[in-house]
Amino acid sequence: MASFTSYAARRSLDGSRKAKAPLSLLSAPVQTADELTPEEYLEKLQNERGLCEDDVAILHRVYSDGYQATTVALERPIPALPFNPVPFSPEAQADKFAALPIGGAEDAKLRERVILRHPACTGWFTHVYQSRNALLGIQAANAAALELDASLCVRGDLGEFRFSADDESVDTFSIRFSEHVGRLVATRAHDVALCLVLELAHHYGLSPVATVTQSQRQDPYPTLNRWADAQWVRRVVRRVSSRRLYDAARRFGLISARLAAYTTDLSVARRAFRRARNDETLSALVAHNAKDVFDAVSMKDAVDASVSNPKNRRAELMTRLAGFEQCAKEQRHVAIFLTFTCPSRFHSVHRNGQQNQKWIEAGRPSVRDAQAWLTNCWNNIRKRAGEAEIKPYGFRFAEPHHDGTPHWHAVLFMTTQQAKQYIAICRAQMLADSGNEPGAKQHRFKVVFIDPRKGSAVGYCSKYVAKNIDGFAVGLDHEAGKRAKAVDTAARVDAWKSDNRIRQFQQIGGPSVTAWREFRTIRDELDMEDPMFQQLTKEQHFALENVRKAADAGDWAAFCCAMGGVQVRRNDQTVRVHYGIPETMKLLCDEDGVALHTPRSKTQYGDDAPARAMGLMYANIFMLTRAKEWLVTSKEKWEAACRKTMEGVRDQFEVMRDEKAYAYMEYEEYEALRQMAICDYQSRAWLLFSDDERLAGPPQGCEPLGGGLDPCH
Repeated sequence: MASFTSYAARRSLDGSRKAKAPLSLLSAPVQTADELTPEEYLEKLQNERGLCEDDVAILHRVYSDGYQATTVALERPIPALPFNPVPFSPEAQADKFAALPIGGAEDAKLRERVILRHPACTGWFTHVYQSRNALLGIQAANAAALELDASLCVRGDLGEFRFSADDESVDTFSIRFSEHVGRLVATRAHDVALCLVLELAHHYGLSPVATVTQSQRQDPYPTLNRWADAQWVRRVVRRVSSRRLYDAARRFGLISARLAAYTTDLSVARRAFRRARNDETLSALVAHNAKDVFDAVSMKDAVDASVSNPKNRRAELMTRLAGFEQCAKEQRHVAIFLTFTCPSRFHSVHRNGQQNQKWIEAGRPSVRDAQAWLTNCWNNIRKRAGEAEIKPYGFRFAEPHHDGTPHWHAVLFMTTQQAKQYIAICRAQMLADSGNEPGAKQHRFKVVFIDPRKGSAVGYCSKYVAKNIDGFAVGLDHEAGKRAKAVDTAARVDAWKSDNRIRQFQQIGGPSVTAWREFRTIRDELDMEDPMFQQLTKEQHFALENVRKAADAGDWAAFCCAMGGVQVRRNDQTVRVHYGIPETMKLLCDEDGVALHTPRSKTQYGDDAPARAMGLMYANIFMLTRAKEWLVTSKEKWEAACRKTMEGVRDQFEVMRDEKAYAYMEYEEYEALRQMAICDYQSRAWLLFSDDERLAGPPQGCEPLGGGLDPCH
């Protein structure tokens, strides 16, 4: 039986699922040669499947030695032919869309003109155009193409900007925008320039509001400096473009379990490309200590070692969830699993792929609108629970429906009596809006009591944690389709979260996670002899060391107990995170007389920098955990700085060698050691003391007999 290595499926560069690749023998089922003669076999494949030229060449090479009666056995595998992808060409995409057998010449020209503006969205336009033509005719298809084109671009004083543009076009627009802001600042009064800039940004969709706040009127320079920075504008443009692309795809029903679950293939490809570019950039950067250039770490290694790594983030979430469950077992609390779903007006399409009429009538609310609705309901639930003195603890997860509409899950721990009250509060708040619509009472709010005899809360929630991070050990994702694997759909969930700025995981109750992470940087045991801890009693030192040991061991349950419990108020916790450095600490100096590192008080744009965690506060004692100031630079510059430093050290050694400084240094060191050496009469051992008073003479009772011991011996 002859077997061939399969090529990857050929797709159009927009990632569309509808893009069909020519069938190839290399991706076809394996055929046996004893069923047909080589000529019949080749003719059958050519007629039924349509062979590529590469396939024909391979077949001729395989059968060149003649036909064998049984099977064709290859002594060594045939080397795979090199695959040279065709460069992306907007003209080729335009020809492909214009060549659709729909309408006449004028319709083809319209399709070509539209797709040249958005070549990356060829799959979108093709699906929308064909579906509208099948349902409503050619005129509706043309109108839909023009409507989709209008939703993907905006025109203003700086020209037209398309949200489907590539990185080069985004950079060009960002530079144009920042230079225009610079001209306004140079030619207009700053308050007038601020108003014009915000109006322009709002017109292009880069700013949510066009009004000027009171703080901006008092100090307009930070805002103007930001909009005059091309790099800052580029980040805003990228963020807005991702969201507008997602909203446009959702508006035309391109996101569903039938087409593309959670998000479009284009969004997944853009997210993967951006992550690859970020990894490439991080690999070329180094973070080093501002005072010691050799104290450095690769930025890629630093990011991979943090919770930005999906494996680390999943492991930390599961550790904290298991710790909460352990605390609940010790206190005999029950675990409940809750599901919160938005009303039907927030869902864009049904499971069959048809658009929801209620969503259209409601004004086509976005994913951000649905997330805001859930957040508002959660705040009302939290307020009512606080009035009833119910303090649950656990985790909240956000994940998408097949059409991208978010819904929440939560696993919470509390007493049985409190659980009944809490469920009543949740159901009342979730059904307060459109509670009588069909299916609201069945699907709007669900609750499951986790039976510890059947399984743990950690096991029940592990699927929801892994499914929304990397799909580890989840299996199939039934929400995305019958055969969708969670390992594959995890990338779609990540793109959905990134495009819509969704916070996936949130801890409810419990101690500070920042304090947990700060303590995990302290590996050594706290020294009670340290002058900073001398005012602590033994009990206080024991309590502080308990917190450190629990964090160092990765025991979230022990950490919660050491911090005061899972329901303790933030201000009543044993240790609190301190943002910034206390004024008294700023007066301290290190052993070289250099002031301790203090965080920046101003940003590069001139406004106040946000407070940054610098240490921990316990019993009015500040523990500095971030004493180093790190600078980020390229590997080339860092290596050049290291070479320059080593060259300087080498020059110093050469000067010292030429001046014979080593000889003097050795003699001076010898004399110092001789003066510090004191003979212990009992053991004849030499002791070194740093106390000048003790160096005045030998200790009492240890006077040597005779002339003493020669230091040289």
